[in-house]
Amino acid sequence: MKITLLLVALPLILIGQKTYYIENTETLEKIVFESNNTYFIKSGIIYEPSKNLRFSNVENITFRSYGGGEKPVIRFSNEMNEDVILIRASHHILIENLALYGNFKNNIVHIAGHYISDEPPTTNITIKDCEVAYGFNGVRSLPYRTLCDSIFIAGCDIHHIDDDGVFIVDCNYVSIENCHIWHVNLDWNRGGPNSGDCIHLVDHCNFWSIRNNVLDRRFTSNKFCFIYGNGSYLPVSGELIGNTFYPPKDTVGGVGTCIYISPSDHVKIEGNKFLGKGYDWGGKPGAIAFVESTEVDFEQNYIYHLTNALFTDKAKQVNVSGNLMENCFGMFFNYANNLIASGNTFYNFKGWAYVSGEYVEASLIDKDTRYMKGAPTSADSVLIR
Repeated sequence: MKITLLLVALPLILIGQKTYYIENTETLEKIVFESNNTYFIKSGIIYEPSKNLRFSNVENITFRSYGGGEKPVIRFSNEMNEDVILIRASHHILIENLALYGNFKNNIVHIAGHYISDEPPTTNITIKDCEVAYGFNGVRSLPYRTLCDSIFIAGCDIHHIDDDGVFIVDCNYVSIENCHIWHVNLDWNRGGPNSGDCIHLVDHCNFWSIRNNVLDRRFTSNKFCFIYGNGSYLPVSGELIGNTFYPPKDTVGGVGTCIYISPSDHVKIEGNKFLGKGYDWGGKPGAIAFVESTEVDFEQNYIYHLTNALFTDKAKQVNVSGNLMENCFGMFFNYANNLIASGNTFYNFKGWAYVSGEYVEASLIDKDTRYMKGAPTSADSVLIR
């Protein structure tokens, strides 16, 4: 038998003790998220709860919008510094098609472990098609003493963030794709103590995948579009594929580039666009990458109007192939070890390139001269025309 209960005073419909419909703030504040339930929140309405939304020790929950119109907006109406949504010791949670707003003092979505080691892990969390804005961190994950893994962020618009758009520590299988992350690191640019990035992964984050995102730092200076900080020097690998990077304005080298990856096993950087154009808010574009992985594949990327690209001598195997660099200047590749370079093309190159100890002077490039010396292990030349 299926029982449908309609509450007129609080518009909440319970169907078979599994599906809830939420249509106002009062109802939202009364909700307790329980396992195996679906919670629909009506679109086109602004909800201003006085407390955060908690998923604690639960599993298999969907929380998403329903109906036509704009995404439902969930925002704090006071000066609380609590997370807008806290997910702890839970698994298989889907947050979808919501607009989540903070007050710059709080994290918007916090995917957390716990201080007690025997708490269950937090795993398989999906944040999909959400707008995440006006917080300290957009999406934040800290494991504490319990495990966090398998975080999937897709199709989200993350913006107006004081620190990092996404900040994740010690989490395997992080996947971020088809997101637009912009206007981050606002606190530092206002003169505050915090400095952030579009995406910041820390320590044991093995098998991370960053695909088809727009990571835009044209608004703010300092730091990076993407950073993996492996302070513990753990053997991890990841990939950056099909993204569009706009580096932080007015910053070059180790203090501000599109990408910084500290020592790790292997990273693939493929099919990305690194663009130094559209800096209409003042300033100028910065650099491409600072990568310290043991093995690096840098292939089929397009670089426009940027400065230095640096890979340090920590890399033991570097493959640089099929890249197109246009209107770039001061470009250098610094490989002290094993370099394979083939099929790279430079148009309107200004300044010089530095490839495994060999300089390519601007005078040679201006004359469309083919640079034949290549790298120690390369059978192909680096083509400059």
